[in-house]
Parts: sequence; C-alpha cells; structure tokens
Amino acid sequence: MITNPTKWLTKKEAAMHLKLSVRSIENLIKKQILKAHRIGGRVLLHLDELDQAVFGNRMPGIHNTNSNDRL
Repeated sequence: MITNPTKWLTKKEAAMHLKLSVRSIENLIKKQILKAHRIGGRVLLHLDELDQAVFGNRMPGIHNTNSNDRL
C-alpha cells in the first residue's frame, strides 16, 4: 500500500497501489469507474476514492473476499 500523507496519487502511483498498468488506470478513468481530479495541471486520484472504487466492488472482476486484504 502507498503511504502518502496527502492521500493524492498520480496515475503511476495509483497503478502501483492496485497492481495495474497506467494504461488500465487511464481506461478506468475514461469509463468513469475511477474518479480523477485535475489539480495544478496534474491528473490525480484520491486514495480514499480509489479504495472505495475497488473495495466497494465498483470495479468488475475484482471481488473483496477479505476486508483486511489489499491488492
């Protein structure tokens, strides 16, 4: 898990957090499964929103079988 005191992640950091490619993150943003924010000219994802999308079962094909498990 990424430890980031501001809880804002770049697409690359989000990809590392979810063990996906940056391209997959971009596709999920495009499909509006993940919410991206443009802050200071950068595209950032909020860690809480990212985790909610995954662990709240908004992402098809990813099932949370144990709330203590992280991808």
